[in-house]
Amino acid sequence: MVAPATPAALARDPALPPGQDFDALKAEAIANLQQLCAGWTDYNTHDPGVTLVELLSYALTDLGYRATLPVEDLLAGASLGGREGLYPAWRALPSPPVTVADFRRVLLDRVEGLGNVWLTPRNAPAGLYDVRIHAALPLPGVHPEQHLRYRELARRVRRAFERHRPICEDIGTIRVLRPLRTLVRAELELELERGARAEAVMAEALFRLAIFLAPEPRRTPLDAQAAAAALDGPLLLRGLIAPGELTDKPATIDPDALAEVLRETPGVLRVRECRLWLEGTGECEGPAAIDPEAWCSLDAGIEEDALPLALSIGGRPCAIDRGEVLRRLLRRWEAHRASWPLEPAYRQAFALRTGMSRALARIAPLGPQLPRVYGLATPDKPDTPAAVQLEGFLKIFETVMADFCTRLGATSALAGGTIAFALPPPQQEKLLDMLLALYGVPADIIPTPPRFTHRGEAAARRRVAIKQTLLDHRGALARRRARGFDPEARGASRRRSGLELYASLLLGTRVCLIEHMMLRPRTRARRALEGSRYEYAMAVSVAITLPEDERRDHRYRGEIEAAIRVGLPAHIGLHMHFVEPARWRRLRDVERLWRAALRVDARHAADQLAVELRDLLERWTRRERERE
Repeated sequence: MVAPATPAALARDPALPPGQDFDALKAEAIANLQQLCAGWTDYNTHDPGVTLVELLSYALTDLGYRATLPVEDLLAGASLGGREGLYPAWRALPSPPVTVADFRRVLLDRVEGLGNVWLTPRNAPAGLYDVRIHAALPLPGVHPEQHLRYRELARRVRRAFERHRPICEDIGTIRVLRPLRTLVRAELELELERGARAEAVMAEALFRLAIFLAPEPRRTPLDAQAAAAALDGPLLLRGLIAPGELTDKPATIDPDALAEVLRETPGVLRVRECRLWLEGTGECEGPAAIDPEAWCSLDAGIEEDALPLALSIGGRPCAIDRGEVLRRLLRRWEAHRASWPLEPAYRQAFALRTGMSRALARIAPLGPQLPRVYGLATPDKPDTPAAVQLEGFLKIFETVMADFCTRLGATSALAGGTIAFALPPPQQEKLLDMLLALYGVPADIIPTPPRFTHRGEAAARRRVAIKQTLLDHRGALARRRARGFDPEARGASRRRSGLELYASLLLGTRVCLIEHMMLRPRTRARRALEGSRYEYAMAVSVAITLPEDERRDHRYRGEIEAAIRVGLPAHIGLHMHFVEPARWRRLRDVERLWRAALRVDARHAADQLAVELRDLLERWTRRERERE
């Protein structure tokens, strides 16, 4: 029996927010009147003073109602100029890659033709990664020809890494692994269900062997029930990759493990005489080591006279249609390598809610809401002095309420990073601090030049201008946070490291940042010449051009160093150089030529310019130590 639905009813004593409770507002207003000007009214309900209190209390309930509107309504005004500042979750929550697993996901997601990739961090020097690439074969199961060239694939992997390169980190070596022809021979006894075919068992067995020998991560679509978990880490666009898919590169092969893979294949009843043959090793009696610079490419024997796996049913050999096996195998690989465009799924799962557009900044004048005897009920200008006086009295409240509604109507612009109403600098700075904190832009330390030491108002206006500039560049700062420069980038912000962009916006002056790790030798000749005399550590040198009085001010220099230190990862060293414009221009010119050489892969020129940069910074460091 279905229970009857509970009828909807209005509560006898609804609990209202303080800003919408007319009786509470009226009582508070009368209490204030009794305390401040007890003789202003006789407090009878027909008294004009009480009528005005009731009018103002009612008007305040409208303000309270507007302030508690849903957020989507507050941000859906017709004059929503800052809508681009409202980032959906799928754009705001993902972070740049940080861990090795993050970088593997990004490379697999951004580079077509990549079967798998492994990054091995070096201990000395720290900050370099050795990248090994497993190229996806277009026809799995058919061993490729010798001497394949994957130079373009390696180039695309390097470019994908450089676009997300952390500051003071880089690729040490990058190589495409060599495929080793691998044969697995075994006799399989099948037990097929009704309607099942031996070709399906053969294709599944070959697929599982190939994946076991050379793992390729599988992508999955976005699960609407766990969509938020997909944004933990870098943003993926072609399918999610689970942590369990990012396995280590196999170092050994055990024939017994291969036999177990075959036993777990659906339809296989028994496995006999599982043998392994590996190119360069031959027949393997036990576990065989795999060359670190190679991967095992299973030869399914599609092009041979006999398949390596012999199938039987009830002790009798089973005939196999090779064409059917190949078709099923290709379909299995196609399903495994399928990509799932995630951007439409992100937009659907994390869509910004659209609210009702309301005229939040519009307010009705209070005068026409009074009875006609007050002289303000008509839109005409009041004639009597009493009416003019009453209008002026009401204007005091109308102005305050209109200012409240104007600020409420500008909420959408404020969320977009624009303060659409005039405020004193201290209040502007508080709003900017709140918005910068929402976007994760550090702005706690704003260095104050010595010329503003005794000019408080000018210093406040300067801080507001700098924080507004940081807020205007919040998107670029978020994307480039803790990232190094990208020599081949087209956009100006990506050509600079995130810290260099942040420091230049913070100081309003020219900043040159050099990553010591990137000055390392690029050619054999320079590596042989230097040997181990120089250590290219995870540190940066920041050169800033300042006037002479600011260079001599230790307080100002300390504030600059503290502000830059906040934007730099804690494990990276910081070396500051405050120089005059001529020396800064010299450093900047050499640094631009060095980056240009890196962009065109002119390694000899890059090495020569890197040595010049290194020597220049060392001379500055020695000179500064002598002065101290």
